[in-house]
Amino acid sequence: MTSGTAELVLPVDGTGTGMLSMTNNENFGTIALPVIDLEADGGRLRFRVKGEDGKMLTADIPVEGERPSALKGFARYGGFKLRFEFLRVPGAK
Repeated sequence: MTSGTAELVLPVDGTGTGMLSMTNNENFGTIALPVIDLEADGGRLRFRVKGEDGKMLTADIPVEGERPSALKGFARYGGFKLRFEFLRVPGAK
């Protein structure tokens, strides 16, 4: 098992696209990649990101509360299950 960091940047106003970057996952890529099919409803955040190797990362993360300080959940990428824990950046809207 390996660990790394991920940075998820989401649009504040709900328009546009987000970006996801990960470290310690050479197959995914080393640059921020666009989030596609971003959906937030019913207490869940769902999105997909196509890695540089062409494989799709698919995430479905529960959202607890109106302005959670953290998002914790899982995604699938290349046949593997990834655990995510995203923390809100201090001062972020």
